[in-house]
Amino acid sequence: MSIDERYHNSPTLRWLIVGLLIAYGVILPFTLADYLINLLINTAIFALIATAFNFAFGFAAVPSFGHAAFYALGGYSLVLLLSNSEAVPLVSDGIVVPILLTIAIAAVAAVIMGLIALRGIGLYFALLTFGIAELFHQMLLRLDFTGGSNGLILFLPDLPFGIEATPLLIYYLAYGTLVATMGIFYWILQSRFGRAMRAIRANDERAKFVGYPTNRIKLITFVISAVFTTFGGIYLTLYNRVVGPSVAAADVSLELLFVTVIVRPAYLLGPALGAVCLRVTVILTGYVGYRRR
Repeated sequence: MSIDERYHNSPTLRWLIVGLLIAYGVILPFTLADYLINLLINTAIFALIATAFNFAFGFAAVPSFGHAAFYALGGYSLVLLLSNSEAVPLVSDGIVVPILLTIAIAAVAAVIMGLIALRGIGLYFALLTFGIAELFHQMLLRLDFTGGSNGLILFLPDLPFGIEATPLLIYYLAYGTLVATMGIFYWILQSRFGRAMRAIRANDERAKFVGYPTNRIKLITFVISAVFTTFGGIYLTLYNRVVGPSVAAADVSLELLFVTVIVRPAYLLGPALGAVCLRVTVILTGYVGYRRR
């Protein structure tokens, strides 16, 4: 029996490998030099949003090319809520409520975008989401309250229990959310809703014929995917203490597509592995270019 067959036929082996990968991610920061922590944080964040993108694209064949908008929305909403906390009801001096409101804003925005994009199917859905995201990108570049091309600076309030927002904390938040996201997605995919998603991916028309409300399932899947993508924007902004319109650029959505298909769509670990490969490749190519100078 090959290693691949043992992996697929043995749940114990699968969970053992998953446990080892999770443990490796926990201890990894303590084995790296300080200057590599930046790479680690950005990789964890990008793996998170790629996993969220794959939930819609890989498991339900919802080809959204507009996820960069939700990536940016997480950062911009958080900064604007914190900077206008006195004018916004329910927003106190803390950060927990603004984060929850940011997630709620992303969910509402995803419902609106999804309802518009579902007027088209397949390639047309992809083009509609891409167009809406690019419109959002141009708005960020031109509107005064978004800071234009300069973006916005985050003035971080005190965190609960006197915790400091160190790079290590941001990494564990992003990594913990990534692991939790994979667990939640795994649970969803094992449910009746997950089986409906896979039926739509296999054959949309046949799924509709047997009684699945395909548009409703696609919309829910899209909203879930968008909300988890928003977490990536929140963590990136907490780490950089600034958010700019570049996070909403089209190349972000294209990178998400690339890291999803480079390993295998409809595979939970695929986007995370693809994100690691992409980030390491960028660093190595930059190093080689530097050495050749």
